[in-house]
Amino acid sequence: MMAELQLNSLIIQNFRGFENFQINQLGRVNLIVGKNNIGKTSLLEAIWLYANRGSSATIYEILKDRDEHRVFNLNADTEQTQQEILAIKNLFYQRHDFTDQTQTIRIGNTTENYLQLQARWYQVEINDAEHFVPKPIKYADLDFSNEPFFGVEALMHKKDQTIQRIRRYPSYSLSNNQAWIEVPWNFIRSHLVDRYQISVWRNISLIDGLENYIIEGLKIIDSSIEAMNMVNIEENKSINRTPNISLIPIPVVRMQGETKFIPLRSLGDGLNRILILILAMVNAKNGFVLIDEIENGLHYSIYPDVWKLIFKLAETLNVQVFATTHSKECLNAFNKNNKYQTAQSGRLIRLGRKKGKIIATEYNQKDMQVILERDIEVR
Repeated sequence: MMAELQLNSLIIQNFRGFENFQINQLGRVNLIVGKNNIGKTSLLEAIWLYANRGSSATIYEILKDRDEHRVFNLNADTEQTQQEILAIKNLFYQRHDFTDQTQTIRIGNTTENYLQLQARWYQVEINDAEHFVPKPIKYADLDFSNEPFFGVEALMHKKDQTIQRIRRYPSYSLSNNQAWIEVPWNFIRSHLVDRYQISVWRNISLIDGLENYIIEGLKIIDSSIEAMNMVNIEENKSINRTPNISLIPIPVVRMQGETKFIPLRSLGDGLNRILILILAMVNAKNGFVLIDEIENGLHYSIYPDVWKLIFKLAETLNVQVFATTHSKECLNAFNKNNKYQTAQSGRLIRLGRKKGKIIATEYNQKDMQVILERDIEVR
């Protein structure tokens, strides 16, 4: 029996370029296509924010990754924190300047289990039980002598309850004691994942007994790989002319018939990309894996085997995958693999515009076979 999906549908409102966006049916493995600047990466960011339940740190990271975390055209005397507070407008639809923000971001399933976010100023008050409680306050009524703070209110609406958390933005948090469970996730962006993250993922994989999947993935490119490990090497760095030694984790592999390990990166970027993909999957059990431009660093000839393993891991580990691509070969390989899956395993979603608004066109398993057989362009 297939485990229940974290998201069986998706609604995104007032987030970046999405005013009122909806996908009616998601699968376990979802491939997102569409032209440049249509919102594919923003869709992944929205799911990341949903998984982290509106975390201030996630919001800051989303904005910083695109150099949007500050308003740069302000007076030179404007302090950094104020620049970052004003820059949160970049998260909202149409990026209106605001003092009293009225827009509410909504991300999640279309009916239940969805997240709502509002950004505004708060004043801390003492209630009848003598507890400190943050209360929303209009910008015109701010009294900075009472130390108000700017924060993001997150409301997680579940089937039988609504959970609230208010976090300071950009760097601090203030929350109540209600249960708050974030969903496991890994986000592989179009730029490289650093060695330290690879090392953490690999160690967790060993603990959970999932290393065989790593080797299976690496063998897609080189069948002679027998084992993989991480070694720490010392690297000397000078800070203000003072020697500083740090440990750098390096992925290494052992080939068939050999006794010594060699650096994985010496065998090409493709193996490093495969390693990142598989480690992200095995470290997101019961959660999400988000992959921007999945084809990066991979030769088109191995796309079928890569998708085969992704479908296998997604089912085995109950991981819901969202990936974007511009590659027709990658899309065709996805469609071919989906042919052998259960009806709801894979979904193809094309982002486009209608009357200036971003919309989704959804393709089920049968639709995808027609696309493949007739060589229809849907990118």
